[in-house]
Amino acid sequence: MWFFVPGSALAALDLIDVKTSPQTPKPNEQVTITLKSYAVDLGSANIIWYVNKEAKKEGVGEKSFTLQSGNLG
Repeated sequence: MWFFVPGSALAALDLIDVKTSPQTPKPNEQVTITLKSYAVDLGSANIIWYVNKEAKKEGVGEKSFTLQSGNLG
């Protein structure tokens, strides 16, 4: 999975916690990725979720995203 973050946001990456559920996804399993931060106002940030370089979800405060994991290998 690839993602691009504008230079001004790079300093904030250490302040954002990224969680997946399940924590260790299996092949072809539904996975939810959630962002959380007490230092960065994610609720007012425009967040874009990418899968294989293609934007799949975008919006202000979009702190979670659900996708299907790929095949093994």
